[in-house]
Amino acid sequence: MAIRIYEALQLPIMKQTKLTAEKKGLQNWIKWVTIVEVIEDIYRLQDGEFLITTGFGLGENTEKRKEFEKLLSAHNRL
Repeated sequence: MAIRIYEALQLPIMKQTKLTAEKKGLQNWIKWVTIVEVIEDIYRLQDGEFLITTGFGLGENTEKRKEFEKLLSAHNRL
């Protein structure tokens, strides 16, 4: 069963989840779910993946967050 991103964010398990991507993609369908622990590990991502990250401290570390966003942006152009 496929669900959209906005539906996934409404699930009880996701109640403490913080969306850091743009809201314009909330209607996108989730094909896969990927949990990434290592920031450089994003290169295995494919279109339609719902990326969940833990342990990065991206909210508190602006430099780390910009690096992560840069990696994601570069990956999307591949």
